[in-house]
Amino acid sequence: MTLANSTDIRESSEPRRFLNHLIQSLYIRSVQKNAGGTAHSWLMIVDDADTVDHVSRNPGIFAKDYAQISTLGTSRFNANGPDWEKRRDITQPNYNKAAHSSCVRGVYEAYEACLLKRSPTGIADLQSTLFEASVGVFARAFGSDTDGNVVIEHIEDLRHGLRWLQFLSWQPERSDDRRAATQHVKTVLASLEDGLKSSGEYKDLWQHFSDSGSNIDGYNAIEELVMNIFAGIETTVATLSWVVDRIGINQAVQNRLREEIESGTSQLPYCECFINETMRYFPPIPYITRSITQPVIVNGISMSPPSQLMVSIVGLHRNKDYWHEPDEFDSARKEFLDGTYNRGAFVPFFVGPRICGGMRLARIELLQGLKAIVRNFNVTRTGHEVQYDYTLALKPVDTGNVTLSRRSL
Repeated sequence: MTLANSTDIRESSEPRRFLNHLIQSLYIRSVQKNAGGTAHSWLMIVDDADTVDHVSRNPGIFAKDYAQISTLGTSRFNANGPDWEKRRDITQPNYNKAAHSSCVRGVYEAYEACLLKRSPTGIADLQSTLFEASVGVFARAFGSDTDGNVVIEHIEDLRHGLRWLQFLSWQPERSDDRRAATQHVKTVLASLEDGLKSSGEYKDLWQHFSDSGSNIDGYNAIEELVMNIFAGIETTVATLSWVVDRIGINQAVQNRLREEIESGTSQLPYCECFINETMRYFPPIPYITRSITQPVIVNGISMSPPSQLMVSIVGLHRNKDYWHEPDEFDSARKEFLDGTYNRGAFVPFFVGPRICGGMRLARIELLQGLKAIVRNFNVTRTGHEVQYDYTLALKPVDTGNVTLSRRSL
């Protein structure tokens, strides 16, 4: 599939450069503010807890806006009002059930089985392994026991298309390219739907999504399913990838994690702290956008439709008003260990009525995934350079400086 300028949609680095620069600008902005400087932007950016709370608790005024992935259709994640409530009910009971304490052991076993089967040696190997494990956990939440091959076969092509669409949402004049990227995504979605329908392993999963939207106008099962996969899996894979990246920096930290995990206690405060600090430092969703639906004043500035604002999760998580030395990664951050952090200043799953419905399950996956990795692998890291890639979640790039090796148990 090629774009209007004959660029192969799978090969061009233009969207990646643009999106990564966008995230870099948010990090630079947070550093400038912490240093007492003034950060300017053509877009209203909010990164203080009170304003973020106001935005999150008033979805009627600050509506979800996911124009960059609208090709995937409408789903729980970009719907608003009663339509959102109906779509929420398709998946929320399953997420709640899958997050029950009786399911925790199964989540650990899913991650450990994939890790031992594939024995990843670097970040790229690790990410594909974690994706397979998380797809399995997701599928089992809806009654299917599968290793996720049909989804995995299509996911990279979907990422390519969605990266272009996310990029093009900032380039409204490039309508021909948008049509080409849209057609690419629709073609991949159709192929994925055919694969799910013909696979006996996915029967219960597909039936759940295809049978659940009869009371929703314009409902499309493959769109709802894929959006849930991306929202529930990409962020988990991204966070665990950063966890491993950070583990390799300090052997003493790795030993402390392993000692707590092997202690046999049900409470793992240091592991939980490490996960939280990773999500603070590298939030898997670095920003969200909201569309203004009626006149409103935000931080003293009047805004009216069709204006947009950006909630900088990066900026909030590094705001010096809430965090001690916010630009430092602290594996034993006191605010997390003591439980004294401002809950409104730490929102990796967002906050308010539109908080991530799969948060409890994601929390289980992050802890059990960390346990499976630390128990079975040693991690080493050379140098301090960090490279990332942002499409639907912020993930580390494999530069060869992180190595995993199997432990002898």
